[in-house]
Amino acid sequence: LFIVSSKSGSTIEPNVLYRYFRGLVDTAVGTEESGSRFVAITDAGTSLDVMGTDQGFREVFRNPEDLGGRYSVLSYFGLIPAAISGIDTSELSASARAIEEACEPHIATGNNPGVWLGATLASLAGSGRDKLTLVTSPPLAGFGLWVEQLIAESLGKDARGIVPITGEPLVEANAYGDDRLFVFLKLAGDESRELDTAQSNLEAAGHPVVVYTLDDLYALGGEFYRWEFAAAIAGRVMGVQPFNQPNVQQAKDLTDAELARFLESGDSPNNMAFDSLAKLLNSAKPGDYLAILAYIEETDESNRMFESLRH
Repeated sequence: LFIVSSKSGSTIEPNVLYRYFRGLVDTAVGTEESGSRFVAITDAGTSLDVMGTDQGFREVFRNPEDLGGRYSVLSYFGLIPAAISGIDTSELSASARAIEEACEPHIATGNNPGVWLGATLASLAGSGRDKLTLVTSPPLAGFGLWVEQLIAESLGKDARGIVPITGEPLVEANAYGDDRLFVFLKLAGDESRELDTAQSNLEAAGHPVVVYTLDDLYALGGEFYRWEFAAAIAGRVMGVQPFNQPNVQQAKDLTDAELARFLESGDSPNNMAFDSLAKLLNSAKPGDYLAILAYIEETDESNRMFESLRH
């Protein structure tokens, strides 16, 4: 069974993958049967909604249209793949509901998990600690990547934002600048002396450290809700709209324009000259960061190469 998932229905990557795998399934079982091997998750009325209906998909799940993509993990977009993978979505949702109830408006900030985290992120970012560094137990590494996108897209706009960092190798506490906030996400029973030592050393060095310990993996449901709520609160405090994505759309539009130019002329984009790159690197100041957008195949070797550049 294949899941074709796209909020807009027009996202290039899932549509290309769908055409590829649909061709393979057509060949394997015949065109009359192949549609039943696919389900779609999208908003109502999108091109994917229409295609799923016209091409005989097993099911088309229509998500609420007013729910942004990065806030949709507890909707069909996250729960359908989870259910198909054998995850008990009732237990996952119960964890989310428990945090939702704890985030009710009448609950004071100090006892409100979403408000407290959002206010902490925003206030520390305002004082210069705008590098949110996530340190996770190995089984929770994927959650760190989800938080990375949530925070970056929700809060990075209007010349303001928080830079999320995840998967970074730990170093000595005194090697970090005063622009860091560390959040440790630990899984109970997954003991790690390295994480515990790093936490203690960072606290002793005066860095702000927040620690969340999850009883089990189903507690991720609550963490999804906590961080989504916190992103909204942080945006409010920072004075940015956490639910739009002007620069994300701008990047898509620029990419579409570049691809159209390539198809018309056959000319590839110009590479940055070495002296321009050197000038860029030499302009870095304390508190700055360098982002490398690597459009290459992800392998263990390439991951090790990029990890070696982080310090």
